[in-house]
Amino acid sequence: MLPLGGRVVETPSISQPDPTLLCCVVFITFISVLWLFCNPNHEF
Repeated sequence: MLPLGGRVVETPSISQPDPTLLCCVVFITFISVLWLFCNPNHEF
């Protein structure tokens, strides 16, 4: 990560993920599963 104000900015711990990031991951996973169900032959 880039230093900010002379301090190294650490990434958030896995135990406390960013709510927005968590929602994005769940949404993308849901869309991926839905896509696989709609395309059993994996046609893109």
